[in-house]
Amino acid sequence: MNQNAQEIIEEYLNFFPKEQRRLTGITERFPLGKSIVSRTDFIGHITVSALVFSPDKKNVLLIYHKQLQKFLQPGGHIEKFDASLFDACCRELREETGLQDIKSLDLTERQIPIDIDIHSIPANKKKNEPEHFHYDFCFVFVAQSTEIQIQKEEVTDYKWTPLGEVTGNERLSNIFQKVNLLFDQKKPMIFFRSIIERPYQDVSFLVVTHLLKDRPFFLEALSSLGNIEGIIPKPNSINKEVLKAISDRFPILPLTKASLYDVNMLSPYIEKSKNRIVLLDIGGYFAPIINELKEQFPEKIIGVVEDTENGYQKYVALSSLNVPLFSVARSVLKENEDFLVGESVVFSTDAVLREYNILFDYLQCGVIGYGKIGKSITFNLQRRNIKPYVYDMRATREVEAVNNGCYVTSKKHLLEESGIIFCATGNESLSTNDFTSLKNGVFITSVTSSDDEMDLSSLEKIYAKQEVTTHITKYYNDNNYFYLVNKGNAVNFIHGAVVGSSIFLVQAEILLCVLELSQKKCHNGIQELHYEKRDDIAEKWLQVFNRTSEE
Repeated sequence: MNQNAQEIIEEYLNFFPKEQRRLTGITERFPLGKSIVSRTDFIGHITVSALVFSPDKKNVLLIYHKQLQKFLQPGGHIEKFDASLFDACCRELREETGLQDIKSLDLTERQIPIDIDIHSIPANKKKNEPEHFHYDFCFVFVAQSTEIQIQKEEVTDYKWTPLGEVTGNERLSNIFQKVNLLFDQKKPMIFFRSIIERPYQDVSFLVVTHLLKDRPFFLEALSSLGNIEGIIPKPNSINKEVLKAISDRFPILPLTKASLYDVNMLSPYIEKSKNRIVLLDIGGYFAPIINELKEQFPEKIIGVVEDTENGYQKYVALSSLNVPLFSVARSVLKENEDFLVGESVVFSTDAVLREYNILFDYLQCGVIGYGKIGKSITFNLQRRNIKPYVYDMRATREVEAVNNGCYVTSKKHLLEESGIIFCATGNESLSTNDFTSLKNGVFITSVTSSDDEMDLSSLEKIYAKQEVTTHITKYYNDNNYFYLVNKGNAVNFIHGAVVGSSIFLVQAEILLCVLELSQKKCHNGIQELHYEKRDDIAEKWLQVFNRTSEE
């Protein structure tokens, strides 16, 4: 049983690493070899307890313990016949409460306790037990009934207490916080499982993706549909911790957007796959070679799912598209994400400029591109009482900008007058010639990769540059100077590009697009998921993330 306890603590600390120091009183005893589950060890020994929620998860069960004379969660000591600490906890719970129909609320999916606590137990003269420590492992359960039959030898009373009324018990308060934390972490997989109730298929995926903190959930869900043959990370959006976690699970391919202009760079990975392949794209990485790939591997290439507007435009620009392509770029489910991206762009720009002792509230702001993200940027600027200049190539969007209280102006005037410019087209907002027209001292920020949003290829031939802060580069020559934020890449990636649970709406739609491609005969060309399936995604998202469960 010592071995079981040691393995549990190691797993436990993976979830709660900050508790390492607090648990040294237990961990330093394992190398000594003596069992610490026996109740005759009066230095200290392991016990188990159960945090039991009512069927509606609104109340918690507390029993009145005779010896300690207080209400606590059910629990007790380990017996020799117990197969594991978890089994001991189930036994104690049934013995003390009479509850037979109980369900483990296994938030870690590994039967790891929600809490391990070290506390002192006073001496018991009747049992000839000196004062000692309990190393208590607390597991979580949901009762299927509230009918209790207490074990009167040790328990005299019980109560189902509303969660908000459990006061004065610091340990239970901490446990509730952990339950909420782990449940929040588990919500994405609960949501994805509700969307893709399908078996694993003989299909493989090559995936272009950001490696941000939301991505492991999506990739795990995708891997339940087929085999992920390789990940191609977007180079300017890589979280190092996420990269390490992902590389332990899936192959990371040494490919870049530039290298994918050569079909022979990708062909070997497709050739070695035994399955048909769906390509998941962000930004049109596969667009230059997609038709050639289909020609080389007519039976293997099923189709493409594209996430972004600028990627969508790259596929639209092809003279022909010889595979089915599902786009989520203009989905109603993406609107919330796009709005939050605009909000995060404004937040990150503000934070970066403050590091340079600049407040953009006092600068004239210009926004190039009045699509969904550009519109969100202007809205968030207006929240700060900033009325921005807007330029868009499409007159209908400029009319919308006027109606929404923006100044609409020519691109030339915007470049000459703005103190800060947000580039939000995804399709080269600024050419090399545009940079020469900029107002001196202007700050340039982007909502996407520099190679999509602006032409930086010739800048270093006509400008010198200086890194003035971690995230700001000054470009200058005898004629003008300007500041480029985050080397022209998406400014919000500096702070993780956080858009909350809204990202899972779009990722769920991508998963259903994958299923459409792999299970049906889809026509060549660009198409979208049916609106009824989008409604189903939205309803399930609301149930998991935005509504109180009635279960």
